[in-house]
Amino acid sequence: MLLQSVLEKTDRMRLENEIDEFTETKTKTRSRLALLEKELSEWKGPDPENAEREMTEIDGALSENSRLLEEHNASLASLDSLKTQWDKLEEERVRYSQEAGRLASLANDLTGQNPLKISFDAWILGMYLEEITAYANTRLERMSEGRYRIQVNDTYRKGNSLSGLELEILDAYTGKTRPSGTLSGGETFMASISLALGLADSIQSRSGGIQLDAVFIDEGFGSLDEASLERAITILDEIRGHRMVGIISHVAELRSRIPCRIEIKKTAAGSAIQESL
Repeated sequence: MLLQSVLEKTDRMRLENEIDEFTETKTKTRSRLALLEKELSEWKGPDPENAEREMTEIDGALSENSRLLEEHNASLASLDSLKTQWDKLEEERVRYSQEAGRLASLANDLTGQNPLKISFDAWILGMYLEEITAYANTRLERMSEGRYRIQVNDTYRKGNSLSGLELEILDAYTGKTRPSGTLSGGETFMASISLALGLADSIQSRSGGIQLDAVFIDEGFGSLDEASLERAITILDEIRGHRMVGIISHVAELRSRIPCRIEIKKTAAGSAIQESL
């Protein structure tokens, strides 16, 4: 009664709860102790045969695990070797792929599958033909008194795969171009002989100084008027200094202009050389 009068009500309730919990824990502990004492009294010690069998099983499992570990290590080493080979092959694949890309791009350029749609042969032939016309025009302008110039039609540069290399004539009188087929017979002859001489000049300039020692012109002079014939002969006289010019013609006016000639006479018995000068 004295303790109850001293402690507050809440303190008394706390102490009573602690006493109850201690009593319950003590009871459970005694029960567990009794169970353990019973199990201990019933335990007869380990079974030697079971223990030996378990040890044998453990040793076998250990050996199997060691064997598997060795196999896994070997597999890992093999994978490392394959990875090294794969890295090397991948580097080669990238290199060959880049080279194949360059070759494919080159093939497309050569076959005309490029933005300009120009095949390599058309491009190179166009370049050579433009060079030949440049040489030819140095003579055609003189023979035509500055009226005509030959140029390559640039249609082939505009992606038209069906177009070829065509020549056209720039007429200074009209300031316009026209097809080469619109030239008269004499004008066509002047353009043709200019192109022939231009081709010879181009070959000589690109072939290590190879000399083209002879040029033969078969007919065509009969289509020229007197002034054009005079200009053509003047051009041929100029190039005779470094190459032989052979002319095959029936034009009588040429006899007085050709210092060395062979004349052929037709007879009933056939043709024969009449004289050689």
